[in-house]
Amino acid sequence: MPRVWLTRARPLLGKLSDHEIARRLGVARTIVSKARRQLGIAPAPRKATTVADRSWVPTIRHVLGRIPDREVGKRVGRSAATVGKARRELGIARSQRKPKVRGRGKQALTNYLLRSKRSAKEMARMTGISVWTIYGRRRRSGG
Repeated sequence: MPRVWLTRARPLLGKLSDHEIARRLGVARTIVSKARRQLGIAPAPRKATTVADRSWVPTIRHVLGRIPDREVGKRVGRSAATVGKARRELGIARSQRKPKVRGRGKQALTNYLLRSKRSAKEMARMTGISVWTIYGRRRRSGG
């Protein structure tokens, strides 16, 4: 069976992606890739994406570096790595999380907070202890 599509594809091989050629000619990408390899033609160079190519960046630029990349990614439906790459390309530093209290200082702080009138949610954020653990400790201490 003659490959009529190949005569139309030959000038495009190595200049456009195999996927784009296959879409234009109505053949499977794997067929185009195989034909390109058999002819000894290198694949088309990948287009490097920049921040300007990402339409979602302007909508979240004001929060980059202020909140963690993971949370920004959840807002825009992207991975933390993708958000981090965009943030770095814009020259924005990573958000700085407050260090969590650990060891003996944590126990003293937790005991102080258990006696305070702070909400369990606020205490959990300050100490890194789960809200349910705080509820249990308060109940056991009679608070």
